[in-house]
Formats: sequence, C-alpha cells, structure tokens
Amino acid sequence: MNKILLDTELSIQYGVCHVNDTPSINETWLAFALYFDEIHSLIADLNTLSSDLVKIEKYPIDEILKIKVTNRPITDPLEIKLRLILHCLKNNILFYPVEADDDRASLINEAGKHIPESINFLKRSFITIDIVKLIIVNQLPVEGDLSEGLARAIKEFKKTEQLATLRTGIEDIVKINSGSYYLSQEIESNIQSMLITNQAEILDLLDFDKITSFDFSSLVSDGVSVVGGLLTSFLPLSTIQEMYDFVKKRKKLKNNKKLLFTLSVMYLQKLLSQNTSYTTKEQCGYCKLTSVEIDRIEAKNEHDTVFKLVDKMCSKHLRKYLELRKFKGLMGKPLLKQMIEDDNQL
Repeated sequence: MNKILLDTELSIQYGVCHVNDTPSINETWLAFALYFDEIHSLIADLNTLSSDLVKIEKYPIDEILKIKVTNRPITDPLEIKLRLILHCLKNNILFYPVEADDDRASLINEAGKHIPESINFLKRSFITIDIVKLIIVNQLPVEGDLSEGLARAIKEFKKTEQLATLRTGIEDIVKINSGSYYLSQEIESNIQSMLITNQAEILDLLDFDKITSFDFSSLVSDGVSVVGGLLTSFLPLSTIQEMYDFVKKRKKLKNNKKLLFTLSVMYLQKLLSQNTSYTTKEQCGYCKLTSVEIDRIEAKNEHDTVFKLVDKMCSKHLRKYLELRKFKGLMGKPLLKQMIEDDNQL
C-alpha cells in the first residue's frame, strides 16, 4: 500500500483539498490522490472526501508521543519533524515536510545528525514526490473546485491495472536516480526522452490492422510525430487501452515493462485531459469583509455566517481559518477578527 504523511504545515496548506463540502484541487493534490492509497494529515478529522477517492488518515498521535529523538520538548518544531520522520521510516510511509529545494537540504542535514538512516529515506521521499507530480500532472491546468468528472476519473484509474504498472515504472525511475532529492533539469529531460522513445517503439511494434478503434494511417498521412509526447492527444482512450493489451501479450519483448509503463502514462494523461474542467470559486467572501461588518454580525447568526464564508473562502484564507481553528481554538467573530489582524501584519 502506498502511503504519504504530510507535515503539520503542509497538512494545513492542503487542507483546502479535503475539508470542504466542495473540495478544491490543485496539481500536487491530484498527483497524491491518484498515486497514493492513503494520505496522513494533521486535520484528517475534518475530512469530507470519500475513501474510494483516497483515504485520509489521522496522525498516530499516541505512537508519536512515545518516540523521543532529541532532548528538545515535544512542542519543538524540529523534534516534531524528527518524530514524524522516525515514524514514517518504521512504517514505510513517504514523508512530505517541505517543498523548497533549499529547505529540503537543510532538513536532510539536520535529520541526518540525529537519525542517520533518514538521509536516504528523505532523499527517496523527495525525489519520488517530484517524479510522481511530473508524470501524473504533466502541465495539466488543474486548479479550482474538484469536479465530479475529475473525481470520477481518479476513482476509475485507481481501479485499473495501469495504476500498478505506473507505480512500478515510477519506482524504477526513482531507483535509477537514487541519491537525488529534487527533480533536476537533467532528470526531467531523461524521463521525457524515455517516454518519447518508448512511444516511437510502440508504434513500430503495433499491427495497425489489429487496432480497430483508430485509423493510424491518418496519423501517417497527416505527418504527425510523437516528438514532445504529441501522440497521446490524437488517440482515443479505447485505442490506448488496445495498445496496452497488445503490448501486454508480447511478454517476450525485451522492453515490455517500459513500454507498458509508457502506455499507462498515456492512458492516465488522456483520462485526465478529458476531465480537468472545473468550476471557478466565487470571489472570496472573506476578502470583501471589513472589521465593522464583523462587529455588526449578530450573536445568534455568528456561527452560521462564518460557515457560509468558509465555503466561499480563497485557499489563502481557508488555510488561515484552519490554522486558527486547529491551533488557537478560535471560532466565530474572534476568529474573523484575528484573520483581519493577521492580514494587516503582512
């Protein structure tokens, strides 16, 4: 089972993708929801996503409290990170603590002083996450509310055998790039070149007369090339599935595993491209709010007003809302006023 644990800060940042009645979606969350079976989050108790999309699991607080890495208190940010790292190491869970490359290096160095085996573990976590995002998202415009079509596409793909093929292929790429902790231009270029080369090889292998769902002669006559991965956009999903089944039967092919991986990527990209439409959120209700308007909210309507605002909050203010609810226990008008105060300090 593929699992990932989001650090406390990232749990809040990506909370907007799973705590609303109408969850948001972005490139990172799409990649995670597709690739992983479980996402462990600090705010899992607020989750609204169905488990057949992706399981959102709670932090194992009791286990983490039993772990001790340094003499720092449990409230110390580094001690918390180190305990989470150790927990993930022992339970084969990828750890996602930071996004910037410079922060990654700092964490690897600091964690390595206290947990030597964490160096390779963190490197593997980081490069796996980067490769997953590169291959799954591949420049798709994904931002906004999670549409029913996209949610259905995610569930559909997770039921196919292509998911296992995709995971195996990504794990092989991670092994090839063992020791790296971020996606360099060289690694990205090598991956793209491999996919393009494999697409060309697939075309050479195919018996076009046996592919019934698409007229490949039209591609040849139109001069279409696979350079840049253009082939996928011209093929129906049913044709890519036919190609996958065709190559799968050719088990003696020397490059069979890589070709099936490439076809799984093509299948996924086509499936997502057909379902990446989304509805744009209304203008953030909180962004339009002033202090005097907050003061005028009647006590009997206080909580209803806040809950209505939450559904229309932009991602920035929804993250701030979740932070103040989770870490400061604020609710109602005091919460809204604290948000305005924090905004004024920026």
